[in-house]
Amino acid sequence: FLGTFEGQLAQLAGTLQTDRDAFASGTTYSVLSNAFSGPLPFAMYTLFTTPSTAVALAALELGGNHFRCDPETGSWPLWALRLKLSHSHVLGQCTPVPTVTAVAPGSAAEGEALTVTGASYQA
Repeated sequence: FLGTFEGQLAQLAGTLQTDRDAFASGTTYSVLSNAFSGPLPFAMYTLFTTPSTAVALAALELGGNHFRCDPETGSWPLWALRLKLSHSHVLGQCTPVPTVTAVAPGSAAEGEALTVTGASYQA
């Protein structure tokens, strides 16, 4: 697979839909602990809601990454919460969106150091 992670999931979904025989015994797609961040890829919705891909996909493992929580709920996006996932499909724990609470000093010249403090930053 080439391209973005979202694109790779979409390509996987397309391949499972058109060439299901190649995945007759079930496919495990594991990207555990790759430090991915950002929104949970919506292409996962297609993987789990299209009958031909849902049957062919034995496991999807995404734990150990840093996909963003929905900022309003502090949980996964609503579409992800509606997915019927088995124990073999691992989303992991969502990561809150970082927020800046203060910048010091209040003004600085070019090249001067700033101290930025906030919450939910990942190291």
